[in-house]
Amino acid sequence: MSKKKGLLQKVFGKVITIMVVPHNENRMFQFRIPVLIAVCLFGAFITLVTYSILIVQDNIDYKKSKASVLETKEKVAIINEEYNRIQLRVQKFREEEKKLREMVGLKNKKALVENSGVGGPTKSDQNLLDSILSSDVGKEDIKKSLRDLQTEIEEQMESFDEVKKYVSTLTSIWAASPKGMPVAGYVSSKYGFRKSVFDSTNDNLYDGEKKERHAGVDIANRVGTIIRVTAPGKVVFTGKLGGYGLLVIVDHGYGFSTRYGHCSKITVKKGDKVKSGDAVALIGMTGNTTGPHVHYEIRRYGNTVDPASVDRDFYTRR
Repeated sequence: MSKKKGLLQKVFGKVITIMVVPHNENRMFQFRIPVLIAVCLFGAFITLVTYSILIVQDNIDYKKSKASVLETKEKVAIINEEYNRIQLRVQKFREEEKKLREMVGLKNKKALVENSGVGGPTKSDQNLLDSILSSDVGKEDIKKSLRDLQTEIEEQMESFDEVKKYVSTLTSIWAASPKGMPVAGYVSSKYGFRKSVFDSTNDNLYDGEKKERHAGVDIANRVGTIIRVTAPGKVVFTGKLGGYGLLVIVDHGYGFSTRYGHCSKITVKKGDKVKSGDAVALIGMTGNTTGPHVHYEIRRYGNTVDPASVDRDFYTRR
């Protein structure tokens, strides 16, 4: 033990001389420092340098973290802005869809979107968005909010598709609806009950006068006047049929069909596809008739209807 103590005293008891030699002719400086103090100073210097490096590194890491946080907040702000913009679009979309449904009289069949006219960001949605900008919100919360928005958009699109299909069907029905007269001329007999022309029995007496139900409209003109189809469709019958005489029947789809009777000549054949305004026959006097005219009928699912119920301007068209 005494040997070790003596060795330490021998080593640390020594003195180190430090000499400073200037480049000019000034005299030289020298310092004498005990080894123990020199070791302590060197150790302090190393500690100071190490500590300084650590502080600088921490400062660099802090600045990087701060920049990353700022960048993240900017990204979240952009997401928030886009989220609100999409919400506004969805709200506007809902309002337009509601107006469209009201216009066509269509009620939504899905309970989930029956209240499609109201909506927008809820208070909880806004609170979530505010917290995104002010604190650390879990990624799952953000994902859930975006998933909910995506689901809402998909449901709204399904609802809109339903309206679009309905409007498309209405458009197709309108296109299939017979419109206008098949020929220019004088309406000699309207749809409904009229004075009987050919029945001489005492049946169907109204106010002492013989009446019969007229299933179509008679439009008089010269023999050979062109008869034109009043809606696009397919010719399903041509030929003679009882009191109709020479008859053309065209199916227009969606339950609509039209008949053109008393023709002198038929210019189409069964199976032909025709467009609205195409010639199908010529006016004549075949079948039960007192003069040249076309007997024009509109039927819906087999039942005769007044042309004015399909085309309200029918009797004013010429």
